[in-house]
Amino acid sequence: MNKLITQNISKTYKSFDNDFKVIKDLSISFNQGSNSILGKSGCGKTSLLYMLGGLIEPTSGSILFNSQNLTNFSENDWSGFRRRNLGYIFQFHNLLPEFTALENVYLPLLIDNVSLQDAKERAMDILDKVSLAHRADHKPAMLSGGERQRVSVCRALINNPKIILADEPTGSLDSKNAENLINIIYDFAEKQNAILILVSHNNEIAKLSDKCFYMTEGGELNEE
Repeated sequence: MNKLITQNISKTYKSFDNDFKVIKDLSISFNQGSNSILGKSGCGKTSLLYMLGGLIEPTSGSILFNSQNLTNFSENDWSGFRRRNLGYIFQFHNLLPEFTALENVYLPLLIDNVSLQDAKERAMDILDKVSLAHRADHKPAMLSGGERQRVSVCRALINNPKIILADEPTGSLDSKNAENLINIIYDFAEKQNAILILVSHNNEIAKLSDKCFYMTEGGELNEE
């Protein structure tokens, strides 16, 4: 069973006049299945996801995936690990505006040396699952907010990741689109036996998870 573990990780942001510690000595194990994190703005939820995804480094401590120490990774190591194991869903879609929905989804596969034909077929398949196959040739500017976010979810899931990190993925969506998108993410995680870690301000969404944690100021996580 896959496990993602933090061992006494801390994160301190330095400025000219003082240091700000958002997370202090956090040790926790995220198991296969869905895990949600609630907490007030500024308590460190996004910083934690960024560290788990290798987007920022912890100031101290270690992060392990199946006993592999990710903290020792070089940037090249992280790039390969993300391609093979990790899908990141940002709060704002972060799609490349010059590419179509289809191209945005299959680009990660091309980087991982999948053939163009196979990449297109896999991307069309996952777009069809979120009812966006008919919008495959549209660029982000031609899509609604909910459609862009669904495309970003497809991009994050295209490589069948073992770890899915989702940072407020429904924050900018109406309730109907939010419910549909969350169902897609949870269903995928369950079918792929992935570790899903989802940050949300929405109690109803968070309570759908196998485990729900609350983060306090200072980055302490307590299971609800």
